[in-house]
Amino acid sequence: MIKKRAPDGQPPGGNTGMDSLMRKAIRRAAAAAGVIMAAGTLQLATTTPAEATPAQCRTYLSSYGYRIGSGVEDACSYAHDGDVSGGITPSGIPARWACMSKLQKLGVKEKHFDFACNAR
Repeated sequence: MIKKRAPDGQPPGGNTGMDSLMRKAIRRAAAAAGVIMAAGTLQLATTTPAEATPAQCRTYLSSYGYRIGSGVEDACSYAHDGDVSGGITPSGIPARWACMSKLQKLGVKEKHFDFACNAR
């Protein structure tokens, strides 16, 4: 039995070979785009917050009315890149955490010590 061709010259049921190739190509392109987006998202998710310089820390706190005395000077000294042992205090904690802890003990509000020690 001879199968009749459709009016457009394609075999009955359409050109399934070509359709299948197109679907595979689209799926591969979508998968590649998903991998690229996931890689970009992972990079953003793993970045650490910037650390402020000691001067930025003091200036920020001063702008909110905090008195800049020896305690704030000491706390803000931890608020910079390249601090003791490359950003780690001798006790082994990140320098910005030491900055925040010291400012908290001095009575600085959380929203202020967090920004003062981390923002650039």
